[in-house]
Amino acid sequence: MACLLSRIARRENKQLFFVQVKEHGTESVSATDRRLLEYYGVGLDGGEIVLDDRQHADRSTCRKQDEFKFNLLEKFGSKKCYLCGCAIESAIIASHIHRITDIDHSPLTEQEKRRQAVDADNGFWLCANHDKFFENGVITFGLSGGLLLDGSLTDVQREYVDSITQNRQILPHHLTEGVRFYLRLHNERVGFGND
Repeated sequence: MACLLSRIARRENKQLFFVQVKEHGTESVSATDRRLLEYYGVGLDGGEIVLDDRQHADRSTCRKQDEFKFNLLEKFGSKKCYLCGCAIESAIIASHIHRITDIDHSPLTEQEKRRQAVDADNGFWLCANHDKFFENGVITFGLSGGLLLDGSLTDVQREYVDSITQNRQILPHHLTEGVRFYLRLHNERVGFGND
C-alpha cells in the first residue's frame, strides 16, 4: 500500500513520508523492509508514534485472525462451509461460535481472551449466509451437535434454510468439550436453550 501511494504521489510531483506507528507491541519496520521501501521510493520519517494501549481498551485486544484461520485449517482442513459445502474461498468466513466482541467485553484475563479468540473449538468455516444465520441465532447447534432452527421462522424461511443446508450435525470427532463450552455461551446469547 505504501509503495502504491508513494507512486501516485510521485506522479503528482509530491513526496510522502510514512511514520511507524507502534501499537499493541508491534515492532518497527525491519531493516530488510526499510531497504525494500527505500528501493521503491517510499520515504520513512524515521520517527515513530507510540499509541498507549490503555487508550484503546474498547478495541479488540484478542483478535489474531491469521492464527485462528490456521487453527481452523488444522482442525477442518480446506476452507469450505461446514453446513453447505460451499468452497468458493472468497465467500468463506472463519466464523467464531463465541463472538470476539463478547470475549473482549468479558472479565477474562488478556491471556484467556487471546486463547479463546484463536481456539479452533471456537469456530467453523461458514459461508456468508450461514455465518450471518449463525451469528444472529437463525440457526445454531445443540450441545449434542444437531442443527437447531429458530422457532419463529415461517415455513417458507425454514424451507429456504433447509434448501441451502446439507450438513445438519457436527461430526462426532469435531464435537469436543471445547465446542460445547462455546455453544453454551452462544446459545445463551441468541436465546436458544441448551439441550
